[in-house]
Amino acid sequence: MRYFTAIVHQDEGSAYGLTFPDLPGCFAAADDWNGISTAATEALDLWFEDMPDVEPASLDAIRNQPQVIEAMANGAVLMPVPYIPADTAVERVNIRIERGLLR
Repeated sequence: MRYFTAIVHQDEGSAYGLTFPDLPGCFAAADDWNGISTAATEALDLWFEDMPDVEPASLDAIRNQPQVIEAMANGAVLMPVPYIPADTAVERVNIRIERGLLR
């Protein structure tokens, strides 16, 4: 699992907007704070469908980018977003786990 840093901002009277400095053109929007995680995950899945694999930059590298400094000065926050590549292949496995965990 890798973590990509999102810039989360909200203009007055609008939805939350998310952009990813590592991924040009990758953006998302959420109506409320609780929807940000889902919107970010969907945006990453869509971006990686058509784009090459990219390693995320470090948090320090992200923080030092001029557009990030400006966004944060205007009230934006940085949020790490975990990304696990979508893999819809089915694989049969035999495992043993606690019943409560299975439920």
